[in-house]
Amino acid sequence: MQARRIIVQALPIILLALIGEMVAGSVFGRMNRILAATPGLIVLVPALLLMRGAISATMGSRLSSAVHLGLIPGDVPARHPEVRTNINASLLLGGLMGVVAGILAHAITLVFGGDSAGVLSLGTIGLTVGFLSGLPMIPATIQAVRIAFRRGVDPDNVIGPILLTLGDITTIVLLFVIAWSLGVLL
Repeated sequence: MQARRIIVQALPIILLALIGEMVAGSVFGRMNRILAATPGLIVLVPALLLMRGAISATMGSRLSSAVHLGLIPGDVPARHPEVRTNINASLLLGGLMGVVAGILAHAITLVFGGDSAGVLSLGTIGLTVGFLSGLPMIPATIQAVRIAFRRGVDPDNVIGPILLTLGDITTIVLLFVIAWSLGVLL
C-alpha cells in the first residue's frame, strides 16, 4: 500500500518534471552562439545546474524535516528563525559554490586543451548565476513545502523533482542572460 501511495504522489510530478527538463534542454540547445562566444561556459553549465538543484532540494528537505519534527509550522513562515537560516545558507552556498564552479570550469577547460573566457569571467558568471538563481528558488522551495503539507502529500515524494526542474530552468535562463550581458559589456 505504501508503494502505491508513493507512486500516486510522485508520478504526476515526475512527468511534469520530465516535460520541464525537456523545455530547459530546448532552451539550452538554442544557445549555441552564446556558448561559442564564451569559451569554457559549456564546462560550467552542468556544474551550475547540479549546484542550484541540489541546494534547493536540500533546503526543501531540511524545511520538510523541520515541519515533520515540529520545529516550524506547516505554513513555513519566511520570518521564522529556522527558515531564515536556511534562506541565508542557500544564498551563501549558491554564490560561494558558483565562484568555485567558475574557477574549476576555467581550470578544467585549460587542462583539456580548450580556450577559456578566463577565470574572472567564468567566476563572475558562476557567482552571479549561483546567487541570483537562489532568489526565485527560495520562495519556490518554501511554497512547494507549504503546498505539499497543505495537500497532505509527503514532501519527500515531490519536492526533489519539482525543485530540480525549476532550478534547471531558472539557472539556464539566468546563465545565458548573464553570459550575454557580460559579453556585451566586456
